[in-house]
Amino acid sequence: MKKIVLMLIISLFVFSSIHAQKRFHKEGREYKFNKVMELEKIKLIETLNLSEETSVRFFTRRANHVSQQMELINQKDSLLQELADIIKSGKASDDLYNKKFSTYMDLENKIMKGRNKFFNSLSDILTPEQRAKLIVFEFMFRKEIKDEVMKRRK
Repeated sequence: MKKIVLMLIISLFVFSSIHAQKRFHKEGREYKFNKVMELEKIKLIETLNLSEETSVRFFTRRANHVSQQMELINQKDSLLQELADIIKSGKASDDLYNKKFSTYMDLENKIMKGRNKFFNSLSDILTPEQRAKLIVFEFMFRKEIKDEVMKRRK
Protein backbone atom coordinates (compact mmCIF):
# COMPACT_ATOMS: atom_id res chain seq x y z
CA MET A 1 0.00 0.00 0.00
CA LYS A 2 2.74 2.41 0.96
CA LYS A 3 4.57 1.50 -2.24
CA ILE A 4 1.52 2.45 -4.31
CA VAL A 5 1.17 5.80 -2.57
CA LEU A 6 4.89 6.43 -2.87
CA MET A 7 4.83 5.54 -6.57
CA LEU A 8 1.88 7.86 -7.17
CA ILE A 9 3.58 10.72 -5.34
CA ILE A 10 6.85 10.16 -7.21
CA SER A 11 5.06 10.01 -10.55
CA LEU A 12 3.21 13.21 -9.66
CA PHE A 13 6.50 14.99 -8.95
CA VAL A 14 8.14 13.58 -12.08
CA PHE A 15 5.18 14.64 -14.20
CA SER A 16 5.20 18.09 -12.60
CA SER A 17 8.91 18.63 -13.14
CA ILE A 18 8.86 17.37 -16.74
CA HIS A 19 6.05 19.72 -17.61
CA ALA A 20 7.10 22.63 -15.40
CA GLN A 21 7.41 25.04 -18.31
CA LYS A 22 4.07 23.99 -19.75
CA ARG A 23 2.40 24.50 -16.39
CA PHE A 24 2.60 28.27 -16.69
CA HIS A 25 0.68 28.05 -19.95
CA LYS A 26 -1.91 25.63 -18.62
CA GLU A 27 -3.31 27.52 -15.68
CA GLY A 28 -6.78 26.98 -17.05
CA ARG A 29 -9.73 25.36 -15.39
CA GLU A 30 -9.14 21.90 -16.88
CA TYR A 31 -5.50 21.79 -15.76
CA LYS A 32 -6.41 22.76 -12.19
CA PHE A 33 -9.26 20.26 -12.19
CA ASN A 34 -6.88 17.47 -13.24
CA LYS A 35 -4.41 18.38 -10.50
CA VAL A 36 -7.17 18.27 -7.90
CA MET A 37 -8.30 14.90 -9.25
CA GLU A 38 -4.74 13.53 -8.90
CA LEU A 39 -4.55 14.74 -5.31
CA GLU A 40 -7.97 13.28 -4.58
CA LYS A 41 -6.91 9.92 -6.00
CA ILE A 42 -3.83 9.76 -3.78
CA LYS A 43 -5.79 10.73 -0.69
CA LEU A 44 -8.52 8.19 -1.51
CA ILE A 45 -6.01 5.35 -1.75
CA GLU A 46 -4.67 6.30 1.68
CA THR A 47 -8.06 6.90 3.30
CA LEU A 48 -9.68 3.73 2.00
CA ASN A 49 -6.49 1.68 2.42
CA LEU A 50 -6.95 0.16 -1.03
CA SER A 51 -4.87 -2.73 -2.33
CA GLU A 52 -3.42 -2.44 -5.82
CA GLU A 53 -6.08 -4.73 -7.32
CA THR A 54 -8.91 -2.97 -5.50
CA SER A 55 -7.52 0.43 -6.54
CA VAL A 56 -7.62 -0.53 -10.20
CA ARG A 57 -11.18 -1.84 -9.98
CA PHE A 58 -12.39 1.09 -7.89
CA PHE A 59 -10.83 3.84 -10.01
CA THR A 60 -11.99 2.24 -13.26
CA ARG A 61 -15.55 2.20 -12.01
CA ARG A 62 -15.17 5.67 -10.53
CA ALA A 63 -13.81 7.08 -13.80
CA ASN A 64 -16.90 5.82 -15.63
CA HIS A 65 -19.12 7.35 -12.98
CA VAL A 66 -17.31 10.70 -13.05
CA SER A 67 -17.53 10.79 -16.84
CA GLN A 68 -21.28 10.19 -16.78
CA GLN A 69 -21.76 12.74 -14.01
CA MET A 70 -19.70 15.37 -15.84
CA GLU A 71 -21.82 14.90 -18.94
CA LEU A 72 -24.99 15.51 -16.92
CA ILE A 73 -23.44 18.46 -15.10
CA ASN A 74 -22.40 20.02 -18.41
CA GLN A 75 -25.96 19.60 -19.69
CA LYS A 76 -27.24 21.23 -16.51
CA ASP A 77 -24.77 24.12 -16.84
CA SER A 78 -25.84 24.69 -20.46
CA LEU A 79 -29.47 24.65 -19.43
CA LEU A 80 -28.80 27.16 -16.64
CA GLN A 81 -26.98 29.47 -19.06
CA GLU A 82 -29.86 29.15 -21.50
CA LEU A 83 -32.33 29.91 -18.72
CA ALA A 84 -30.30 32.94 -17.62
CA ASP A 85 -30.36 34.24 -21.21
CA ILE A 86 -34.12 33.71 -21.41
CA ILE A 87 -34.65 35.57 -18.13
CA LYS A 88 -32.39 38.40 -19.30
CA SER A 89 -34.34 38.76 -22.56
CA GLY A 90 -37.60 39.08 -20.66
CA LYS A 91 -39.43 37.46 -23.56
CA ALA A 92 -40.39 34.07 -22.16
CA SER A 93 -43.74 32.51 -21.43
CA ASP A 94 -44.72 30.60 -18.33
CA ASP A 95 -44.83 27.45 -20.45
CA LEU A 96 -41.19 27.90 -21.43
CA TYR A 97 -40.16 28.50 -17.82
CA ASN A 98 -42.08 25.39 -16.74
CA LYS A 99 -40.44 23.33 -19.48
CA LYS A 100 -36.94 24.51 -18.50
CA PHE A 101 -37.69 23.94 -14.82
CA SER A 102 -38.86 20.40 -15.57
CA THR A 103 -35.75 19.69 -17.65
CA TYR A 104 -33.55 21.04 -14.86
CA MET A 105 -35.22 18.85 -12.24
CA ASP A 106 -34.91 15.80 -14.52
CA LEU A 107 -31.17 16.43 -14.82
CA GLU A 108 -30.85 16.83 -11.04
CA ASN A 109 -32.68 13.53 -10.56
CA LYS A 110 -30.43 11.78 -13.08
CA ILE A 111 -27.37 13.09 -11.25
CA MET A 112 -28.66 11.80 -7.91
CA LYS A 113 -29.73 8.44 -9.36
CA GLY A 114 -26.31 8.03 -10.96
CA ARG A 115 -24.60 8.81 -7.67
CA ASN A 116 -26.84 6.37 -5.82
CA LYS A 117 -26.23 3.66 -8.44
CA PHE A 118 -22.47 4.22 -8.22
CA PHE A 119 -22.33 3.93 -4.43
CA ASN A 120 -24.51 0.82 -4.46
CA SER A 121 -22.32 -0.73 -7.17
CA LEU A 122 -19.29 -0.45 -4.92
CA SER A 123 -20.55 -3.17 -2.57
CA ASP A 124 -18.59 -5.80 -4.50
CA ILE A 125 -15.35 -3.80 -4.24
CA LEU A 126 -15.46 -1.93 -0.93
CA THR A 127 -16.52 -2.94 2.55
CA PRO A 128 -19.40 -1.03 4.17
CA GLU A 129 -16.83 0.82 6.29
CA GLN A 130 -14.86 1.83 3.19
CA ARG A 131 -18.03 3.08 1.49
CA ALA A 132 -18.84 5.13 4.60
CA LYS A 133 -15.29 6.52 4.59
CA LEU A 134 -15.71 7.37 0.90
CA ILE A 135 -18.87 9.39 1.57
CA VAL A 136 -17.21 11.28 4.42
CA PHE A 137 -14.03 11.75 2.38
CA GLU A 138 -15.91 13.25 -0.58
CA PHE A 139 -17.73 15.68 1.70
CA MET A 140 -14.57 16.73 3.53
CA PHE A 141 -12.47 16.95 0.36
CA ARG A 142 -15.02 19.22 -1.34
CA LYS A 143 -15.15 21.36 1.80
CA GLU A 144 -11.35 21.66 1.85
CA ILE A 145 -11.27 22.66 -1.82
CA LYS A 146 -14.05 25.20 -1.31
CA ASP A 147 -12.30 26.66 1.74
CA GLU A 148 -9.01 26.88 -0.17
CA VAL A 149 -10.68 28.66 -3.08
CA MET A 150 -12.34 31.12 -0.72
CA LYS A 151 -9.05 31.74 1.08
CA ARG A 152 -7.26 32.47 -2.21
CA ARG A 153 -9.97 34.91 -3.28
CA LYS A 154 -9.39 37.08 -0.19
